[in-house]
Amino acid sequence: MVLHRNDVMKNLIFVVGFLAVAGGAIWVLSGGTEETEGTKGPKPTSTASVPAKNKKPAGVPMVSSTGPQPECVVQQTEYNFGGMLVGDTVSYRFLIENHGEGVLQLQTGKPTCKCTTFELGKKELKKGESTELIVEIEGKRPDENFEHGGPILTNDINAQEVQFRLKGVVSVPVFVFPPEAWIVKANDVPEEGLIVGFLVSRVFDDMSIKDMEFENEHFTLEWHKCTEQQMAVQEWDKAQSAVAIVLKVDPDLPPMLIREPVSVHIDQHHKPISLEIELQKRGPIRIMPKPGVRNYQWHELQQGLQMGEFSSQKERVVELQLFVDHSEFKEALQLTDIEAIPKFLEVEMDEGKPLGDSKRRYTMKIRIP
Repeated sequence: MVLHRNDVMKNLIFVVGFLAVAGGAIWVLSGGTEETEGTKGPKPTSTASVPAKNKKPAGVPMVSSTGPQPECVVQQTEYNFGGMLVGDTVSYRFLIENHGEGVLQLQTGKPTCKCTTFELGKKELKKGESTELIVEIEGKRPDENFEHGGPILTNDINAQEVQFRLKGVVSVPVFVFPPEAWIVKANDVPEEGLIVGFLVSRVFDDMSIKDMEFENEHFTLEWHKCTEQQMAVQEWDKAQSAVAIVLKVDPDLPPMLIREPVSVHIDQHHKPISLEIELQKRGPIRIMPKPGVRNYQWHELQQGLQMGEFSSQKERVVELQLFVDHSEFKEALQLTDIEAIPKFLEVEMDEGKPLGDSKRRYTMKIRIP
């Protein structure tokens, strides 16, 4: 095949332009005719593109103010999942639509925490198309005001960043109220029983107890569900359900202190809830600290004396008051035997003073020489 010079120049220009585009540059070809032998005209010129100073990162949709425009339409950007357990996951599907003439480009942004992940169905939507955004969260720790999510980036000039959120309560299955040991004075427990504590859940809306395990035979435990009004009185924030624990005491319980661990099994969760009950039955003797004295502490329930800190060069004397009910015995209270650990502890008690017909008050002195 024989090519004329004009044909050769056209092919050469085409090849150069093709290679230039393939190499990543942009060639601008003159709209005039190619220069041929015997003719004059403008030569093809080329200009390499210069990156913009504010160029967006790779993958981020580019917004254009010309041409057909997309329109990102989202009916819902926030979802309240209520409550979830620590360690569980919750996900929600949001719908994204394109009501514009141009193609809507979508890209997931950076989540607010590592507990959040995005899954985008499509990254490009033509007019009238839609896709789902799945936002999944993991409750890694208790949080009463959990709120996490992140942005979806678009090429819609009016909605370049759309924020999506999941919020609610991340909680342990059940919390014990009060959280410390349930301290009960057996003398104050009526025959019908006494509410000693509660199990409260921010996750389960209808909690029920399967069984309660403990070994002591001097008391029994029962339970009943709390009404919404009862929960409102207690002011448990965001509680979904609660049960009250009722303790009944054996009427023949002798004076003693009971510390009993209890395992509670509920129908809604496989792990037991642990709590502790301290039950004290007072006898005819009640020991109290002397009023106005602050250099020691007397723990009545534990029957323990904390004598504080003092110099080894000085002695420490603590006075306790014993209130004794003599209804069942008439003789005055006496110390018949003292066993002290350590042995240098010294204990003495006076003869007591009457307080009415059947009660007396004694003063006991405990000395560290």
